[in-house]
Amino acid sequence: KFALLLDDIWEWFDLTRAGVPLPTQGNGSKVIFTTRRRDVCCQMQPNMDNNIRVESLPPGEAFKLFEEKVGSETLQMHPDICKLAEAVVEECAGLPLALITIGRAMASKRTPHEWKYAIEVLRQSTASVFPGVGKEMFPKLKFSYDCLADEKVKSCFLYCSLYPEDKSIEKDELIHCWIGEGLLDEHTNLSSARNRGHFIIGSLIDACLLEKQGNHRIKMHDVIRDMALWIAGESEEKFFVKSGVQLKEQPKDKKWEEVIRMSVMDNLIENLTDILACPNLQTLFLGRNRLKVIINDFFNFMPMLRVLDLSHNMNLKELPVGIGNLVSLEHLNLSFTHIRKLPIELKALKNLKYLNLERTRRLRIIPQLISSFSKLQVLKMEGCCYQCSLVLEEMEHLNYLNVLTITFTSTSELEKAL
Repeated sequence: KFALLLDDIWEWFDLTRAGVPLPTQGNGSKVIFTTRRRDVCCQMQPNMDNNIRVESLPPGEAFKLFEEKVGSETLQMHPDICKLAEAVVEECAGLPLALITIGRAMASKRTPHEWKYAIEVLRQSTASVFPGVGKEMFPKLKFSYDCLADEKVKSCFLYCSLYPEDKSIEKDELIHCWIGEGLLDEHTNLSSARNRGHFIIGSLIDACLLEKQGNHRIKMHDVIRDMALWIAGESEEKFFVKSGVQLKEQPKDKKWEEVIRMSVMDNLIENLTDILACPNLQTLFLGRNRLKVIINDFFNFMPMLRVLDLSHNMNLKELPVGIGNLVSLEHLNLSFTHIRKLPIELKALKNLKYLNLERTRRLRIIPQLISSFSKLQVLKMEGCCYQCSLVLEEMEHLNYLNVLTITFTSTSELEKAL
């Protein structure tokens, strides 16, 4: 009779070939192993009832671990520090490795100003400035990333960090962005690409790099997101991410030439009045702001842009005519905006494959545009107030259309469509 403990397994291996007899009820032996990969868990132990998922630490236990590493003396140096420490612990999101590493880094910080700065840094996803984070913590977590199947899967993972901290991400929305950016280009048809996208999401969940939220959504752990941004910063995939950080103005004074992906979604930006020269930009997330004005020349120097998200800008009533300069654009999301018409200049978007106009309740004019998007595969118009009959007339020219969502306002419209 024996008990064998195996820590941090990354791939299946045959116990019997290693000379370990299989444990049975008869011999009373046990083999206990840990792994970060759910697929390895299933391969080693098909009986899922015996698998135990180790969850993040609850708030009380997380603070206790953090206190052990930072030291009670430090927490008592000032009346405000203990409360500030709770905020730091919250940013670690129950991950023991983060609590230990950042706890050690904060052990010598004795003033509230230092602790407030730490909170600010963590909320801006720049935790690598802490001693031990960039050289110890992130490299340990990065091993899960290094074990991903190929560079495309790795790029798909890094793409998830464009979304704000704690953001619940819709799977289909994410996959269509991947398709728009060309990350699933090896698949010639939309159905195959979408299936591949769901397979990649499953593999990222199995690697504990994404968390499942119901059947249709996923989430990235805060610390894993910080690691992803750190990886992007160290690699050639240059990101600019300031999502969900209460920005009131568009970012300035940045060397935009190298940026490939930019996200300033979930902020308070009202006006885009400065032209950005972004010759290599492929994805731009501007959704969930308070946009009112986008100058006509804003998109003039983004020749490589493939994915543009302007959704959930309820104050946006007009698109700049310069949007027609985005000749590489494949994915355009205008849902939940108050735009009244689509500019005729959109006809220049010959590569457009995905157009989302859902809940554009004030949209009245689409000047015979839909038929010009000859490569269109997905057209979403649910809750759009534009006349369905006019859209259906143009659909005859859309040979590649695979997905259509539309709202019929009367039975006569529906009968005509059928």
